[in-house]
Amino acid sequence: MDVPAVVVPYDPRWPEVFDALRDRADAALAGIAHVTEHVGSTALPGLDAKPIVDLDVVVPDAAGAGPAVAALAAAGWEHEGDLGIAGREAFRPPADTVYHHLYVVVAGRPAHRDHVDLRDFLRAHPDEAARYGELKRALAGLLETDRAAYAGGKAQMIAELLRQARTQPAARAEAQAQATRTERIRSFFPAQHEHPPNELPEVLAPALTWRGDEVIMAIPSLLVHSTRHAFRSSTASALTPAGISPSSWTGRASSRPGTG
Repeated sequence: MDVPAVVVPYDPRWPEVFDALRDRADAALAGIAHVTEHVGSTALPGLDAKPIVDLDVVVPDAAGAGPAVAALAAAGWEHEGDLGIAGREAFRPPADTVYHHLYVVVAGRPAHRDHVDLRDFLRAHPDEAARYGELKRALAGLLETDRAAYAGGKAQMIAELLRQARTQPAARAEAQAQATRTERIRSFFPAQHEHPPNELPEVLAPALTWRGDEVIMAIPSLLVHSTRHAFRSSTASALTPAGISPSSWTGRASSRPGTG
């Protein structure tokens, strides 16, 4: 499979490519708690990028990583280990798909936070995104001769952007809020031995909104003794920000700007 070695102007079809890849990954991961997010430069409208869509399969805790890795490998993705970045599991795509990057990461861990913090900061700061795009264009010639040098050439600016994202007052408040919501998500997963599946009346799949305009975490296989109506009624005020109706919960992340 050919690996694109060029930086190109933003392509408005990239969100559709992500949607198709997400649907395929989600089908392979049926029954495994996760959410699939669009990360990387192709998730930033208007930003020049390599035409390679990046996906994060986000699991709620470390125990969920193994089953996710196994399910994706069984569905045709080739597991490559962490490729030198602790906390993520990388994959080569199946031969019959467009070339893309897919990673399994744990919610809230550094590998996950690096991806979403950079994405969200650049979405909110177009001037910084433009500066990042200029650097990528300047380095693009290295993609055909030395991809490691291309990545290394971006490293300093990425570190600087992440520092900004995590030190600005609003960013600090949002990071704390996201950490709190991550713990809420984990608290809704019952211990596996407490409620055998055949004793549970319903499998619920509500999405939790981490930002008022963006669904980026879900619980696709939450098992509880409740009806869907009762669960939503009892949890909506605690887990849903003002202005987001429980009826709008989708159960998965979106690639659209402003919604994921």
